[in-house]
Amino acid sequence: MKIQVKQAKIVKPAEETPIHSLWLSNLDLIQVRFHMGILYFYNPCSSYNLPNTRSLIDALSKVLVLFYPAAGRLQKDKNGRLEIRCNGEKVLLVEAETDSTIQDIGLLTQGLDLSQLVPALTYSGDISSLPLLLFQVTYFKCGAICIGTSIHHTFGDCSSLEFFMEAWSRTARGLPVKLTPFFDRTVLRAQDPPSPVFPHTEYQPPPFDNPP
Repeated sequence: MKIQVKQAKIVKPAEETPIHSLWLSNLDLIQVRFHMGILYFYNPCSSYNLPNTRSLIDALSKVLVLFYPAAGRLQKDKNGRLEIRCNGEKVLLVEAETDSTIQDIGLLTQGLDLSQLVPALTYSGDISSLPLLLFQVTYFKCGAICIGTSIHHTFGDCSSLEFFMEAWSRTARGLPVKLTPFFDRTVLRAQDPPSPVFPHTEYQPPPFDNPP
């Protein structure tokens, strides 16, 4: 399978978005610090219903207003802890095409190099230079489409990406987004000092270690 990249577009939120630093929880920080790729395949459909790159970019720009941290960057605070700098910078969308058909891929058991369907990334630079979200829209000869996604695992997981993709899809179809995203991770921050509400016997010393 040969992929030809036609263009790479920088997509920013359609409106001004809040500028601030977003605290990351310990659950975010223990994740692997690279991007995770997921492929979405869409069978051929009538030309009337077939999305084009322009409409996808417009919808992406609109949905980034709601999911504005996705257009930010990772950075380190004064203590060296990772956080997200919400600055409305950009996400990347690549448009590509292939002379293959969706049937050539089959059931994904042929050992094909499907990494070509996800935007290429290099980690040689500073972490703050990497987009948190990248997309590649590949058009197949038969009319099928693949949207290759790449999300930084510190920013979000598969559930986060599914939520984003549904919102993008609904926006592209002129439908309202069902749920408003919630980004405040401080609800997961440990209390200082800790205030347990029930005994944690697993952290108590065994009886034979207690003095008489």
